[in-house]
Amino acid sequence: MKNILYLSVMLVASALISHDAVAQVAKKDSLNRELTLERDFVPTQDQVQKSFFSPLATKKSSPLAPLRFVNDSYSIGAKIEHRVFDPIYNDRAPESLDQKGFVRVYGGFPGVLGLNVGGNFTNGKDSQFDLSLNHFTRKYLGRNTLPAPLKTLRTHDTDFTLGYARKLALSTLRVRGHFFYDIEALYGSHNGQPAALLLESYDFKPPYPLINNYGAILSGERTYAPISVGSNWYASTFGTFSYVGKNDPTLVKNDPDPLYSGGERMLTSELRLANRSTLAYEISDLWKFDVGAEIDLRNYPKLVVKYPIKNLLILGLRPSVSYKGDHFEMHVGGRVQYANRASSSLVFSPDASFRFRPIDIFSLFAKVDGGTAAMDLREVYKYNKYFFGPSIANATETSKYRVIAGVELGNLSGLSVTLQGGYVDYRDFVDWEQRKLVTDLDGSITLPLFVYDLRHRDNVKKTYGNISARYVSQAGLRLSASAQYNRYITSDMTDKEDKPLTVLGLPKLEVRASAVYDINSRMSLQASYTGLFGMAFEDVDEPGKYVHTTVNELSAEFSYRLSRRVGLSVIGTNLLNLRNVRWRHYEQRGSGILGTATITF
Repeated sequence: MKNILYLSVMLVASALISHDAVAQVAKKDSLNRELTLERDFVPTQDQVQKSFFSPLATKKSSPLAPLRFVNDSYSIGAKIEHRVFDPIYNDRAPESLDQKGFVRVYGGFPGVLGLNVGGNFTNGKDSQFDLSLNHFTRKYLGRNTLPAPLKTLRTHDTDFTLGYARKLALSTLRVRGHFFYDIEALYGSHNGQPAALLLESYDFKPPYPLINNYGAILSGERTYAPISVGSNWYASTFGTFSYVGKNDPTLVKNDPDPLYSGGERMLTSELRLANRSTLAYEISDLWKFDVGAEIDLRNYPKLVVKYPIKNLLILGLRPSVSYKGDHFEMHVGGRVQYANRASSSLVFSPDASFRFRPIDIFSLFAKVDGGTAAMDLREVYKYNKYFFGPSIANATETSKYRVIAGVELGNLSGLSVTLQGGYVDYRDFVDWEQRKLVTDLDGSITLPLFVYDLRHRDNVKKTYGNISARYVSQAGLRLSASAQYNRYITSDMTDKEDKPLTVLGLPKLEVRASAVYDINSRMSLQASYTGLFGMAFEDVDEPGKYVHTTVNELSAEFSYRLSRRVGLSVIGTNLLNLRNVRWRHYEQRGSGILGTATITF
């Protein structure tokens, strides 16, 4: 009987829980049962972090969130890096779900080394702490197209997060601090002089930093909850205070651009204070009237250039009314914003969404919205670390309106399908512009350096269509795939061969697929593929011409759990031996292999 119950629970869990979903709150299935599971290790690009079930989780907060139109343009696949898989999680091994901490080390060829430490600790029944520490090192091994110094280009990325949550009488208070320091440096300098790298005299003296990004982000939240016992008035607030700095190399030779100060480190720093708050009145569980407000203030206190960056101020107000029934949901409202960097300082936009679900396995949805938002220094760095810091002044986007419509099907014997399409009309659009600078390392030998600037474009229109599917079997197999076609239209696009009908560096077609198979409670196989097609870059050696490139990133992993607390895995990265790296103008070594070891407690 015990074995039958155990098998039943496993079949339900594997059929209903997606491998790449993070379940921290209860989710209802089609039979109106509730299932809450902790997800162990969540892969995030090169690093792997752990996500814990929070016993303090209450009703999700619904404050006014800035629209991230840039995120719509630069999709998740815009930055392709080697993925480190989860070496221990297995849906068919539920005893792993009680883990509250872990230590992981991973490394391998070509020159990758990483460490992840995390934990979640309760302090009584009403409060808890969580922490994580991550360090990642990679050595870029260049080929013939790479200048001699960059053959030993390395990155060192470190971040630390500490969080505290306390359950109040009606809501939850959360406080979090995130600290990070990333550096990309040249190694092998002789007596501290990086110019000697050109002579390939590698004696590993202190590195010469090319780029670094560092800072701290502090946040606090009072979750969405009644103001007092028995009240129909609800409120939430979320505030952020951050400081982010970015250094760029400025050893420029014979460059007429007056923005550069030859021989000095160019520091761009950003000081940010932001808050989003919501006040709502609910009538039973059906109707809600709410007003959201936002403020985003950014100051750029230190900048070693010839001109200052204009401070940013965004103010917003969003009234709306919502209805949520058994088969129909709607949210209707509007948004008014003031943005001092937008082409029109006062922005009016719609804010509405609808969903119709006549039966559990079928729903139609639509959304119409708009507004203005600005990427911060850390966000842009994550997209492209080679961007020129002062160009952050152009990182504001405004959409007149955005329309999205689609249909969802599933769960049909483990299969679910989503089709959607959309259209966005941008008044302000963030685009990339690239340049090749010539640096002077010792007064005689020069080295080319490629720089990307954020630039502003107006009247850009985007149309896209997306189809995605996911299949979960009771035998431990999970499959997912998606394809998206993007079309950008700008006022200066032509049909000439030398002028691509796309936005610089953005793909026309994005294809993704993943597969996970749990062989048994100890062993599993995983694979992941991302393809980006139709990307165009300017030819920096021949201005006015363009080069086209594609990304085909395939990785696979085999993991084996030695015991309940110890897991090992072997990961093959970049199995298609891709050598051209996005946002970089040099080749690096292709395929790699990593090993990981994880101890949980």
